[in-house]
Amino acid sequence: MTAGNCGNTSVHHGAPLQLLKSMGAPFIFIKNWKELPAVLEKEKTIILQEKIERRKMLLQWYQHFKTELKMKFTNILESSFLMNNKS
Repeated sequence: MTAGNCGNTSVHHGAPLQLLKSMGAPFIFIKNWKELPAVLEKEKTIILQEKIERRKMLLQWYQHFKTELKMKFTNILESSFLMNNKS
């Protein structure tokens, strides 16, 4: 990736944060650091209730994320061991 450019995951499979993006993480992603001041200014205007809802959504997403990764990891391990045992 070039400096200041986070890349495009559809083009660069090694792009930063690919796993989080592919799992629909409720984060604010920026492509260039120059975007950050505007994002921060916008975030300062958010009301408390919206912040609370975002935090709830983040916690729900994180629980789902951990469960999904655990299932994927377990499936890979099981299929690896089953494939090795059948040989």
